Amino acid sequence: MKPGGLRSSHAEHYERMVTYYRRQDPLVPDGAVVFLGDSFIQGMCVSAVHDKAVNFGIGGDTTVGLLCRLPAYRCLKRARAVVVAIGYNDLRERGNEQILSGYHEILSEMPEGVPVLLCSVLPIDERCRREKYNHRIVALNRRAAGLCTPGNDRHFVDAGEPLRGPDGNLVCECHEPDGIHLNARGYDIWIGVLRTQLRQAL
Repeated sequence: MKPGGLRSSHAEHYERMVTYYRRQDPLVPDGAVVFLGDSFIQGMCVSAVHDKAVNFGIGGDTTVGLLCRLPAYRCLKRARAVVVAIGYNDLRERGNEQILSGYHEILSEMPEGVPVLLCSVLPIDERCRREKYNHRIVALNRRAAGLCTPGNDRHFVDAGEPLRGPDGNLVCECHEPDGIHLNARGYDIWIGVLRTQLRQAL
């Protein structure tokens, strides 16, 4: 199940986590809210969003990696909702069109009748990063929102707006020193947005 494009250390971590989650999958209760994504999800206290939440986040994952492991999660058919947050790690290796194609495939693989919340890629603080992704992230999110139609139980969640400062950067008070990952204050804002959007979707 090893996806292409992962460095060896990340590939080992990915394989290990997929093995753990495959064992966990049959134990997920009916009606759970399943969270899928990369380190942004893996680092989230998902029970703060919903009391029957399950975290299947894998740090370093991409849209390609998530597509590779989706078949392992049979619990998705029994889920009350699915939350997806993926795409940041794709920015290094893939253009926006490729990422959007991955989103389309992921949404297509989700069970019918189960609400899916696709989260925006969050802004970064370019003031402390070599990468300058924020312009691409804005354009990517605008297109990703167009893939989601509430009538088909596909919802776009833009948590980036309350985390973005006037200059377009992730605000200092909401991130770890790496300028990418959220701290407790940043997660609190994102969790609040997710709670509201999940209530509306259900």
